[in-house]
Amino acid sequence: TNRNIPKKLNGSAISSFCEDDKGNIFIASENGGLSLFDPVSKRFLDSVPSEKVTGHNVHAICLDDRNLYTGTFSNGLKRINLATGKVRSFTEDNCPALASNNVFSLHKSVDGPLYIGTSQGCAKYDPDRDVISEIEELSGAFIYDITEDTKGYLWFACYYTGLYKYDKAHSIWKHYLHDPKVPQSICSNKVLNTFVDDRGNLYICT
Repeated sequence: TNRNIPKKLNGSAISSFCEDDKGNIFIASENGGLSLFDPVSKRFLDSVPSEKVTGHNVHAICLDDRNLYTGTFSNGLKRINLATGKVRSFTEDNCPALASNNVFSLHKSVDGPLYIGTSQGCAKYDPDRDVISEIEELSGAFIYDITEDTKGYLWFACYYTGLYKYDKAHSIWKHYLHDPKVPQSICSNKVLNTFVDDRGNLYICT
């Protein structure tokens, strides 16, 4: 390859962003794997795991210390050590707690665990114990997005079955569904995204 040719964005169907400790931005795509962008130089960088590692269809990314987690379509979860290049794959075959190899959302909780949202449910990875466990309350749900608010509540946006809230401190779950008879209910059971602003307000995209 010609080193004088600038690197370009890999893929055109962008699914997720993640910032590293240097301010560089990992960009995930559904048709080109990962890209790494330096917003200061406004250039794409070479130091990014290849499609051979991540696959070309990446739906979610999450950075924890030097480990980059990638949620893929059909290839499960991959943990990539950015310092050593070592890769570990979590799939239905080697990890029964993972309900599906289609990973659509990832969230690193403030208290340590990584939450893994799939098309058939959700799992929790404890990096200290190196254990993945299934979250039974979300069994079968298509988890499209996971957010944590300022009170420590976790919100799980589901593609077909509304919105779930988990109060970790008290182990309490609440399920929000659309009810045409209740104007205060969520406007649709197809929840695609959630966002918490700097005042702690939760926004729900349906």
